[in-house]
Amino acid sequence: MRTLQEHLSASPQSDLYHYTTIAGFLGIVDSMMFWATDIYYMNDTKELVYAGDIVNEVVEDALRGHKHSTEIAGIFRGGIYNSQYANIFSISFTESRDLLSQWRGYGGDSGMAVCFAPAKLSRIAECNHMRLVKCIYDREQQVQIITELCERHIAEVTAAIEGGSRFSPEEAARSFFRDLCDIGPILKHPSFKDEGEWRMLSESYDMVYNGNLPWDRMGFRAGRSTIIPYLKVQLSVDYKNDDRDLRQDLGFHDVLIGPSAVAELPWRAVMAYLTARNVRYNQITPSGVPLRGSV
Repeated sequence: MRTLQEHLSASPQSDLYHYTTIAGFLGIVDSMMFWATDIYYMNDTKELVYAGDIVNEVVEDALRGHKHSTEIAGIFRGGIYNSQYANIFSISFTESRDLLSQWRGYGGDSGMAVCFAPAKLSRIAECNHMRLVKCIYDREQQVQIITELCERHIAEVTAAIEGGSRFSPEEAARSFFRDLCDIGPILKHPSFKDEGEWRMLSESYDMVYNGNLPWDRMGFRAGRSTIIPYLKVQLSVDYKNDDRDLRQDLGFHDVLIGPSAVAELPWRAVMAYLTARNVRYNQITPSGVPLRGSV
């Protein structure tokens, strides 16, 4: 089973797909960027609760019988609570090509999916100071990783309490909270394993305490009931191409068109649109998912 560092440093080995609506696809191409959403404003905040529950369980087990358990638990609880103020921005991708559940969840009967080769998507992440990480669905691995973090950081905080560190206990605990911000967004419930999701994640920003958000890269859009912050992620980066294709390279490998009763019409329109925008792509493929009324 992989350690945390091995998992975080692993690169995708196959194409990844970003599912979106037609309006979202047009926005991506016209702006030549993704909008990475603050994870606290994403559709399913239950994911964050799930990760938090695992952390609380592991911390409780790790501190059972520890001579400084009360003090360390208080420090960690405060940090876990305060970590909700961290701003982390995310874009979702999946290993699954032309999957009905993805069309339903992201595009419906007006969906699109953009396919990216691993090297180009990794390059986008690198140039935008982000990281591409695969979500973890295996409960045993999730617990192992959080336990690994807890044991290391409990030792550091213990040393600080006993005067064996130049940092205060609170300062020593902050690195634990930073690690939680890194790992929390990729811990997902095992029932979603079929998604095969990867996330492109920003570093964690602390708007409340440090005000260190990258304001020059931020934007805001209207949600159903609130304003949603997002981070601008440029697609027009140096991909180090060695060919003579002069079309604009946004990293697209293929473009998939969602299930439709009239597949020919959207295919022609997408081809005309990408040609008009001078965007490079390999092929445009209609979904092979059978349409029953509306997905």
